Amino acid sequence: GNNNAQNLEGIWQIESETVDGQSQTINDCEKKSAVAITQNQITSHNFSEVPGFCRYNKHVVHAYKIEGNAIKSNEDPSISFPFSVSGNTLTIESVKNGKKTILKYKKITQAQLDAILATVNNGGN
Repeated sequence: GNNNAQNLEGIWQIESETVDGQSQTINDCEKKSAVAITQNQITSHNFSEVPGFCRYNKHVVHAYKIEGNAIKSNEDPSISFPFSVSGNTLTIESVKNGKKTILKYKKITQAQLDAILATVNNGGN
């Protein structure tokens, strides 16, 4: 099998973000954001600060493949995110509007993710 794909599997919580080399502030709400990756799907658990509360949004992607060191969309070949896994750190790169973003994630357990999701209080989605 693909070693990279195996290394990529797991649950990853956002640690840092840089855009064109500039470190971005990740607030306490956004720090809860995590991505769960299996062979068949990528589930993003996104938290974003809106005035007064921390909003949660879940997004599931099924149509992707690992090619070499990149996560690619099956539906849109232009979507490709180079990644690397080193120990318990996942680094993903993306370029949008000419700006290079580097996201670093740390590996967490299902129990840790469950604890984060238990804090969700949206009154629905």
